[in-house]
Amino acid sequence: MNFLFVALGGAIGAVARYAISLIPVRTGFPVLTLITNGCR
Repeated sequence: MNFLFVALGGAIGAVARYAISLIPVRTGFPVLTLITNGCR
C-alpha cells in the first residue's frame, strides 16, 4: 500500500512542478527555478 502513496505523491509533485513552469514571469533572474526547488 505504501507504493501507492509514493506514486500518488510523485504524480502530485510532477503536476505541481509543471504548473509552476507555466507561470509567465519575465525577469533576468531564475525566479521559477528558485520557487520550484524551494518547495522540496
